[in-house]
Amino acid sequence: MLLQNLIYAISAEFRKKSDKWRLYMENSIDFICTITKFPLEFKKSYVDQLCKINSAIKEYIYNESRNQNMSKVLQELDYII
Repeated sequence: MLLQNLIYAISAEFRKKSDKWRLYMENSIDFICTITKFPLEFKKSYVDQLCKINSAIKEYIYNESRNQNMSKVLQELDYII
């Protein structure tokens, strides 16, 4: 439920053509990474659902984000793909 609410907030800001979606996404990744027992499968689901919102979001996640936690999550996901 938590992940769905985060995704909804990000997609709503993206549809408004607001730049806040980047901030929301960065903060949500930071939040998820602070929960040490958060299952990797949930992190994968979160990133996958974000990428499905729009190709611009996918591009940002994989190429433009400078967030250390985003890089960490992507590295962790490479091990289970």
